[in-house]
Amino acid sequence: MFNKTSGSYWGKHIFPNTAGIFLLLCFILAANTARAQNFYYIEAKPGFAAENKATTYFIFLNIQADGSTTARIRFIKPSTGEAGLVEQAFKDSLLNGIRVLVSTREVQVLEGSDDSAYLAPQIYFEQRTDSLGAYYVPSTIDFISADGKPVKAELTVLQEKTYKELEQDKALVRNFYSEQDAFYLYLTKLGSRGLNNAELNTAFYFIAVANTLDSSIGVSAGKDLSRMTETFATLT
Repeated sequence: MFNKTSGSYWGKHIFPNTAGIFLLLCFILAANTARAQNFYYIEAKPGFAAENKATTYFIFLNIQADGSTTARIRFIKPSTGEAGLVEQAFKDSLLNGIRVLVSTREVQVLEGSDDSAYLAPQIYFEQRTDSLGAYYVPSTIDFISADGKPVKAELTVLQEKTYKELEQDKALVRNFYSEQDAFYLYLTKLGSRGLNNAELNTAFYFIAVANTLDSSIGVSAGKDLSRMTETFATLT
């Protein structure tokens, strides 16, 4: 997806983009380092009436650390009342200067007889900033009409979810993943398993240097330093 070297990436920056604080992180890992993912739960209604097409979509968006993105999407067939579930792949794009996830043709039917009632979404992101830098969050959503044109939809629910929140709300996860799915099994084990030998032998070093004496940025740098120190202290 959009990585740091290209000037933007999904999720919050770990490092502030000012000269106020400099962080040097040294990892000596006996196993592969896990990188962050972003999860969003979305409910949306297309802004147009399409014959025999679903009118409400329930979306679990999974943005991987490597940039690959998929969504599990639930909908109801208006003609039969049959519930449908598909897995939709996305590719990142830039449309008129706006970051957007565009649906690909890779759609896998997981429940229901087919995806004939399904309309593919595309999800727009807006840039926000905080003391740690710039990050992107979903802002609007389109659905592709029968003539191939995107039409704005009503975004009724938009919630970012952490691993911890998903672990505590397994009922939501079960709407999109069976209890035999690898993702659901992983969440189940999060709160119960102990550290393996590789994790027990992992060394983690954190060095932070902040320019707290600078008259223009010293106060904010000190605050960032405190927040960073507290954040990484909780990891050890």
